[in-house]
Amino acid sequence: MAEAERAAPEEICGVLLGKRDIITAVVPIPNIAASRARAFVLEPAALIQAFARAEAAEQEVIGFYHSHPKHGAQPSPTDIREWHYPDLLMIIVGAASRKVAAWQVRGVEATPVELVFSDTPAAPEIPLSNAGKIAIIVSVVLAILAVLVVSLTLLPPAPPIP
Repeated sequence: MAEAERAAPEEICGVLLGKRDIITAVVPIPNIAASRARAFVLEPAALIQAFARAEAAEQEVIGFYHSHPKHGAQPSPTDIREWHYPDLLMIIVGAASRKVAAWQVRGVEATPVELVFSDTPAAPEIPLSNAGKIAIIVSVVLAILAVLVVSLTLLPPAPPIP
C-alpha cells in the first residue's frame, strides 16, 4: 500500500514469491509502460532477476501484483484480457480505496481469492525422504513393542492354578 501511494498517480507492479499459497517475498519491478498512469509492463531484466531469486531461494512465483492509483482493487477489463497466468494470483492494490484484493483469472472470469495477512512467518517446510519416512515408522513400531514388553514385565505373577 505504501509503495502504491508513493508512486501515485503511476501504477506499480511486481512479483510475489513463496511456497504453495504462502507469499514470503514481494519483489517490486519497475513499470516500463508508456502510460504508467493507466497500465503496467514489468521491466524484463528485473523480472528475470526475480525468477532467478525465486529459484535460488527454492521458492516459486506465486503471482504478480500491480496498483490502481485512482480505482479500487478489482481487475479492469484490460487486466483480465492481458492476463496469461491462470495458475498464478493477480493481486491488485487499490490506492484510492486503500484495499488489496487477490484474484484468480481464468479466461474472462476473475474469481476473488481470500487474503490472510500475518506477521508470523510460516513454519519452514522440511522435506522428508523415503528413508526418513521408513525410519519414523520403524521407530513408532519399536516404541510400541517396548511399551508392551515393559507392561508385561510389570504384571504381577499369575496365581497358582489349583
